[in-house]
Amino acid sequence: MVKDKENKWENAYLAIIIVLAFVVSFLYVQFLHPKEYHVNGLTIVSGRPPGSVLPELFAGDPIVMRMEMTPGTNPQNGVVTVLASEIAGVFALNERRIASYGHIEGVPDEDAWINCVEETSFCKNERIVVKLDPCNCVKVERDRVFLLFDEDQMRSTDLRLTIRAMFNGVLADAQ
Repeated sequence: MVKDKENKWENAYLAIIIVLAFVVSFLYVQFLHPKEYHVNGLTIVSGRPPGSVLPELFAGDPIVMRMEMTPGTNPQNGVVTVLASEIAGVFALNERRIASYGHIEGVPDEDAWINCVEETSFCKNERIVVKLDPCNCVKVERDRVFLLFDEDQMRSTDLRLTIRAMFNGVLADAQ
């Protein structure tokens, strides 16, 4: 008899644990797991719909943008800079302040920063990161937007126009 009661309690605990694991998994997939959204030809990976999260990210001033660069005189740095310039231009046209700096991957930290000195206070808390990456997507993670495109995509006039239109729309909603 005591053995049966113990088995019933063990079964009840096991059932509770299984239900809790299912609920936690369901909530993770529904609310925290990033989803792919396709907007005007862009793939946007975000845990929340981009139309709601992006304007929130760009509501304050100034916005800080980081460009991830490669060491030396590399043509890849030029395409990163061109895309970042497109974004900065959109902010300027919308009368919004934006500060930008470069970070060189793979070099000692004291030499890795471009346009970032002790007197510069904007070299932290960047909200935009432009980087060469095979993802060919925009990723939204917590308080940052990553523009991750390969070299061919970054050279594309179509991509620059699409990014410009995206930021114009986002800034109109953020004001």
